Amino acid sequence: MHGQQPNASSGQSFTEYSLLLGLVVISVIAVLVLAGPSVGNIYSDVVASFNEPAAAEGENPGAIQVVVQDDAGAGIPGVPVFAFNEDGTFLDEQGETDEQGMVSFEEFGDGRYQFRADLQGQKFFSDQLTWPQQWQAEIAIRRQPLTVRVVDAAGNGLSAVYVSAHNEAGDFVEVDGHTGEEGEIRFDLVDGIFQFRADYRTVAYWSDPADSSADSEAVIETGEQGFVARVVDAAGAGIAGVTVEARSSSGGYTGISSKTDAGGEAAFDIPEGEFKFVARYMAHNYSSPVMRLPRDRETTIETGQRPFTVHVVDAAGAPLADVRVHTFSEKENYLQPQGYTDADGALVLQIPDGHFKFRANYRSHEYWSEVVGTPSARSTTINTGEASFTLYVVDSRGAGIADVQVNAFSGSGSYAGSMGKSNADGAIRMELPAGEFVFRAYHRAQSYETGLLTVPGAGSARLTIPDAAITVHVINSAGAGISGVSITVFNEAGNYAGVGGTTNSDGKLLLTLPAGSYTFRANYLQQEIWSGVTAVPDQETVTINVKEQGVTITILDEKGNPVAGSEVAAFSSKGGYSGQKGITDKAGQVNLELPAGSFRFRVKPGRGLHWSDDFQLPAAEIIIHLR
Repeated sequence: MHGQQPNASSGQSFTEYSLLLGLVVISVIAVLVLAGPSVGNIYSDVVASFNEPAAAEGENPGAIQVVVQDDAGAGIPGVPVFAFNEDGTFLDEQGETDEQGMVSFEEFGDGRYQFRADLQGQKFFSDQLTWPQQWQAEIAIRRQPLTVRVVDAAGNGLSAVYVSAHNEAGDFVEVDGHTGEEGEIRFDLVDGIFQFRADYRTVAYWSDPADSSADSEAVIETGEQGFVARVVDAAGAGIAGVTVEARSSSGGYTGISSKTDAGGEAAFDIPEGEFKFVARYMAHNYSSPVMRLPRDRETTIETGQRPFTVHVVDAAGAPLADVRVHTFSEKENYLQPQGYTDADGALVLQIPDGHFKFRANYRSHEYWSEVVGTPSARSTTINTGEASFTLYVVDSRGAGIADVQVNAFSGSGSYAGSMGKSNADGAIRMELPAGEFVFRAYHRAQSYETGLLTVPGAGSARLTIPDAAITVHVINSAGAGISGVSITVFNEAGNYAGVGGTTNSDGKLLLTLPAGSYTFRANYLQQEIWSGVTAVPDQETVTINVKEQGVTITILDEKGNPVAGSEVAAFSSKGGYSGQKGITDKAGQVNLELPAGSFRFRVKPGRGLHWSDDFQLPAAEIIIHLR
C-alpha cells in the first residue's frame, strides 16, 4: 500500500489566511491609535445615558421643574428644595413646593444639576439631569402613618393636647398638631427614629423613641389623676366658692382651675409633675407648698380668715346703727363681704389675712377706714363726723315758717334722707355726717333749695322763701264782684298748695304766697272755674270771671204747651245743687242767673219729678220737654 502525499494547495491557503489576518489586526490598531479619544468619549456618553433621567417629552417650559412626592405618587406641599451643580456645590438657589408638590427653578446655565428636599430633619436627593435637554426632576420620599396617643394614668385618651415630633437628637422636625376626642393624632413620617412630646398643663411629656418604618403607634403617658385642694379659715373650716388654680412649681399658669364646694374642697385631674395650688380669695393669693404628683394626692390652703369688726360712729364717737358697710382691697377693688351695722354701730365680717379697706355709705356720702392689715388688726372704726346742724326756714320778712318739709341731698344730687318738718320758729334740727349737702324745702306746692352747704360748718344755715301778696277777684259777666266764693290754690302742675279762702263782699280774697307759679280755682254754684297760670310776685292781682248771666228756661208738656207753676232747680252735671231755682210763669218760663258750666235741671210740675239732659252754659235759652 502506498503512503498519501500532503496536499500542497491546502497549505498554501492557510499561509495566505494568516497573512491577511495579521494585516487586519495591524489596521485596527492603527485606527484605534489615531481615533481612540473620540471613541472613548462616545462610549462614556452611552454608559452615562443609562444613569440619568430620560429627556422630558413636550416643549421645554423655560424652567427646571422639581416634583417632591410620596411613595403613592402624591405631591408633598411645603417642602424646601435646594439646587446643586454636578459636583455637589450649593448654588444658593432654593424654593418651596406648592400644593401639588412642585417647585420651579429658572435662569440656569447649560449643565448638569441635582436637587435636594429637606423633610422632617432628613435630606432626599434627585438624580442628576442635563439642562436644557432635561427639565424635570423627581424626588421620591417614602412616608408611613404613625398614631400618637396621649393618655392619663388610667389609659384614657386626653383631647386637645399639643403634640410635636422630634428626631433622635431632640430637634423639632416641623410636624405637630392637637389630639382629637380620643386623645390621638396621626402623623405621616419619613423613615427614621422619632420621639414625640406632649405639652400638657405647662409640663412636657415624652414618648419612647419610635421607628416610623416599623412602628405604627407611640404612647405618651401624662400620669394624670385626681387631686384635692382644701381651702380653710383660721379655725380649719372649709370656705365655699373659692377659685383655686394649679400652677407650675415656678408659679406659671397651667390653665387648670376648680372652685371649692360647700366643704371647701376643689377637685382636680392633674398630670404628673410639680405643682402648687393658689386660692384666689378676696383679691389675695393664698398658696400651698409645691406638691409632687402622683406622690401627693391632696393639700390644704390656709387663708387665716376670722371675725373682723367694723365700727361706725359720729363726731362724738357715738355708734350709728343701720349703716351699710362694704369691704375693699387696699387698691379699692370691691369685695363681697358687706352688711349693716347693729344697734351698737358694729358689723362683724369674716376677713382673711391681708390688707383691706372698709367704706360706710351714709346719708349719700362715703366714709372710708384706713388700710387695715390682718390678722394683726381685728377691728377698725369709721368716723362719719356726724354732728348737729340746724336749718331755719324763713319768709321775706325773716319770720320763721312752720310745718315746712325739708329733705337733704348730696352735692351730686343723690337723696340723703328726710330731715322732717320745721317747728313753729321755722327751725329744723338735723344730725348729719361731715360732707356737702343741699337742702330742699317744700312749701305751698313749691320747692326751694339752699346752695351747697358744708356740714357741720358753722352748725346752721338759713333758707329764705320770698313771698308776696296777691288778690284773687271773682266777677260776673257784668264785672261785678261776687262774694262768698270759695277759692283754692294749686301749683302750675295742679297740685294743691294747701291754702285758700272765701271772697269778701267785693268779691276779693287777699293771699300771701311764696314765689312761684300758681293757678286759682273758684267753686261757684257747683261749677269749677279756673284762672290761668299766675306768677308770684310778678302779678299782684288775678281775676276769675265766672261769666254769670241770666238764662231763660222754658218748660213744655208733651203737646208743646207751656207748663206754668213748675219748680225749676239748677244742678251741676255731677249732681251738685247750685242753690238756684224758680217757678215758671204762665208762659212756662223761669229766669235763673247761672255761670258758665255744665248744668242739668230738675223740674217739679204739679205731680212727679223730671230731670233734663245736661246743658252747656252760657246759653240764651233752654227748652225742656216733659215726657
